[in-house]
Amino acid sequence: PMVLSGHIERLERIKPTSESEPWKVVVSLRLRLERHRGAQPVLERSYEEFQDAAGDNIHASVLAFGAAVDAIAARWAADLAPLQSKAP
Repeated sequence: PMVLSGHIERLERIKPTSESEPWKVVVSLRLRLERHRGAQPVLERSYEEFQDAAGDNIHASVLAFGAAVDAIAARWAADLAPLQSKAP
């Protein structure tokens, strides 16, 4: 079985520097896919996404964190797609 591992490099809520700017969030993840634990990685990359929050409350930031993670997952899937044709 393939092994997917990773770690959070950054998970941050960023306060705006002026009232006209929105709150932002940033998510950075390092993801690694191996054919089995300890093997050379099939794919290993870092991804970072910034998202504006829809408001200044925590709930808006949580939704923005979710959107950032979704965007990273889409990029990860796109990076994996070419490898599917090379799979044994």
